[in-house]
Amino acid sequence: MSGHEPCPNPNCGLHDPERAKQFWEAYKKCIAEGLIKVWFGIEDDGSGISGESLWAKPIADGIAVLENSPFFVDANLYDVVSYEEIDGMNTVTAILASTHESFAVRYAKDGDDTVKTRYEKLWHLAKDNGMGIEGMIGGIAVISYPLFELDAEKAKQLLSKLDFEVEILE
Repeated sequence: MSGHEPCPNPNCGLHDPERAKQFWEAYKKCIAEGLIKVWFGIEDDGSGISGESLWAKPIADGIAVLENSPFFVDANLYDVVSYEEIDGMNTVTAILASTHESFAVRYAKDGDDTVKTRYEKLWHLAKDNGMGIEGMIGGIAVISYPLFELDAEKAKQLLSKLDFEVEILE
């Protein structure tokens, strides 16, 4: 027993043992693949968020490729970044190249019982069209598209293939 209170949102999945196991297995896979965590520090705007850590694949000494989509920093999936160890963390010092752009979408209201099925449909649409996707909180996701293969309008138009409405968050 962890001693945590159950989450009041029945759809969040944070306290679902099966989901926790999936996260743990994904973490172990990332480590096995040689991924590292890199840290983007940001100025706290009063939200309590002072930075974001992301998985990255080292490609040279002090250089890595981001392997997931950030929510709070101005970077994208597969950006090439430089980093250095500062206070025990691999801190990003610069974005060297950007290969993707991204936009956020709301596909369901938090707590809505359609969050999981809608995310699965959105995930498949993104993956089937060469885009990256990452969910943040119930009902919101970031979609990343390759700059050299899609433009923003084409990426956003693909959302019309879904059988539910998707709001693009600006």
